[in-house]
Amino acid sequence: MRKSVLPLVLAVVLFTSPGYAADEGLPNGTPAPEISGQYSGGKEFTLGALSKNTKVLAFFSVRTTTYGIYLAKIAKVERKHPSMQFVAVNVGPDTFAAMLGSVKMLKDRPSTFAVAPASTRESYKFEKFPYTVLLDEDNKVVKSFSGDHDVSFDRLEKALMQKEVHSDMNGAFDELDK
Repeated sequence: MRKSVLPLVLAVVLFTSPGYAADEGLPNGTPAPEISGQYSGGKEFTLGALSKNTKVLAFFSVRTTTYGIYLAKIAKVERKHPSMQFVAVNVGPDTFAAMLGSVKMLKDRPSTFAVAPASTRESYKFEKFPYTVLLDEDNKVVKSFSGDHDVSFDRLEKALMQKEVHSDMNGAFDELDK
């Protein structure tokens, strides 16, 4: 009897902990909803105004206890993939100044920040922070990842490398067409 209960208990603990959130978010291939928020200096932030590059949206909240760990991991991935555009988006009621006051204390952080309203969670169909979305050049969802555990970051790295290889291959074929 004891042996049969142990796997059930382990499954409950693993899949209900914050680091192992259930699959959530928009399906791959779905157009990403527009986001309207704010950059520093009161400048408006919109998804449509971002570059036509592959981009990573790193949704977080300074009101969570692990946001610093998550942002440090995002910063590390950003440095490895300079051709990609990374935006860390604080979701919730915080102003840009309040959010910046919190993240300035971090030793390692991404280069670009924005704030967006709480309704962003509904638009992107996620419940738990952090939540990471990889978008293609046309702002369609390539992959999404819940949590800040290493498995999510390994998957993000793999997806980014695949996008880079794909982009390099397209460039090579473009050269052949000339």
